[in-house]
Amino acid sequence: ARRLIEVSSPFPDVDTLQPFFTYILDLQQRGVIQGYPDGSFQQNNTINRAEVLKIILEAFKISLTESGDLPFSDVQATDWFFKYVKTAYDKGIIAGYPDGTFKPANAVNRVECLKMALNTAGVTLPTSGTLNFTDVQTADWFYYYVVYAWQKQLIDAVSETLFGSANEMKRGEMCRVVSGLL
Repeated sequence: ARRLIEVSSPFPDVDTLQPFFTYILDLQQRGVIQGYPDGSFQQNNTINRAEVLKIILEAFKISLTESGDLPFSDVQATDWFFKYVKTAYDKGIIAGYPDGTFKPANAVNRVECLKMALNTAGVTLPTSGTLNFTDVQTADWFYYYVVYAWQKQLIDAVSETLFGSANEMKRGEMCRVVSGLL
């Protein structure tokens, strides 16, 4: 006889039948995500650069550097995300922008997010692979990040011909990537 186990959502706005539910539940059960103060998770909202680092570094249990200097004019030692940015910078996960900023509040796009997640996970990127997306070309810096993520089914394309490399990463998608890497 088979027993059915009923699983409930830890967030009122995440239905158990939604495509990212299992990934969100996985990260919530691991203590990586908690959601917003009102109890919601808002899986279809974009995620910013600081939030991505917090989730990734906590998911992979990376020891955090609490103090030190950063080359980013827009990240202060008093910011809640300082330790995440500092750790990611020290570990070569991020480099920031040429103007000396990190832009922590900016929404992260899908390929930037893949780079941060795959670098944190210590993934060895493939050196070959073919993609048939018009917005991902072999010469793009992110090409092999997308090849890896696509081969491992960590993320979906936005259509048959577009990966959506410049699209902003959504919170639910981010959970799929991180949970898939764990």
